[in-house]
Amino acid sequence: MSAAESIPFELRALNAEEVGVLLGCEARTVLERHACKPEFPKRIAIRPALWIASEVLAYRDTLKGGRRGRRR
Repeated sequence: MSAAESIPFELRALNAEEVGVLLGCEARTVLERHACKPEFPKRIAIRPALWIASEVLAYRDTLKGGRRGRRR
């Protein structure tokens, strides 16, 4: 088991691509549309941009209807 696997998912640092998977969008959309919103979690690192998974999940839950995928 690697060190990363021993950390609970909610405490892991996620990059823009991983956040995009949770939000159902591309990494670029995370950086351009979500990360700039005041209600979006604060970054824990600038380069690469990293966020705490539990904070991103809480943000996702606040989105319209708790949407968990791409709009169709």
